[in-house]
Amino acid sequence: VPSLDTGICSLQTKHFNEKVAAQFPGVAMLTISADLPFAQKRFCKAENIDKVTALSDSVWRDFGQKYGLIIKDMGLLTRSVLVLDKSHTVIYKQLVSSLSTEPEYDSVI
Repeated sequence: VPSLDTGICSLQTKHFNEKVAAQFPGVAMLTISADLPFAQKRFCKAENIDKVTALSDSVWRDFGQKYGLIIKDMGLLTRSVLVLDKSHTVIYKQLVSSLSTEPEYDSVI
């Protein structure tokens, strides 16, 4: 996600934390943003995010570069959802066309 402190990113993270975690216990869920780790920790505590792990791509941008998710000239990650199998192979990728739009959750599930 671009930043956890924005409306749609917050909604997306909350949705996965509340609804998807309940349907798929034992599945690891991550939300990755360019936010600094202390900001992610504050957000997760304030919003009771306890089933999604927040990771930061703020320093080296390795994740965004590897998966082609960096928004040019902004240094942020685009809104997307990746699903990986047990061997960490990407089996589903959804790039959301507009930053102001939530992902298609049903397609992800």
